[in-house]
Amino acid sequence: MYTQKTSFLWKGSTQDGHVLHLNRQGLERIIKQLNPSGLKTLVHQNLNGSLEGAVVRSLAQVVQNSRYSRLVSPPNSQQKIRVFTAQGKTRTYHLLTHPISSQQSMILAIRSQPRMIANESEMEALFEKGKKMSADQKRQILAAIDESLSKKEHTSSKRGSTKNKHQEGLARRRQDKLKRAQRIFQDQGFQAALNDARR
Repeated sequence: MYTQKTSFLWKGSTQDGHVLHLNRQGLERIIKQLNPSGLKTLVHQNLNGSLEGAVVRSLAQVVQNSRYSRLVSPPNSQQKIRVFTAQGKTRTYHLLTHPISSQQSMILAIRSQPRMIANESEMEALFEKGKKMSADQKRQILAAIDESLSKKEHTSSKRGSTKNKHQEGLARRRQDKLKRAQRIFQDQGFQAALNDARR
């Protein structure tokens, strides 16, 4: 459990006003997981001195572009994890955090997955049909879809398929879920579409 006496190395604010803190333990964990976290390229771009400094600068970029996504409970655990999502140019980042208070959280880890950039224009076109979604509703739907697919990505990647086939399959599933969310939005409203996108 984190207390007010916890030593913070860095803190930053998300787009929706949450404050995310980073301590030594969290920084060391992220450094050890640079490859699976998807931060390696961003860290390389920010490398100008120490590795730790580059990681913190990279993390700051992700945090500043993130918004609260959802609260989850890991299997067989009573711990609550706040998830914040940020859309990068080529990757979607998920910040896993431990709640400290209603608006403050401690960064535990970061995960990411490739964004299907080639399909973004088609996805935006889907949103323009029929009843209009707000920009924030669009963001929440896309973030929920990406998070749902990221949970299944490791399982599907272990089945022996090539990287290209796996990415193509992921893109098709993302587009199918988006079309389904748009249909549900038209018939049942935003909350029903968001709940379905999270499945």
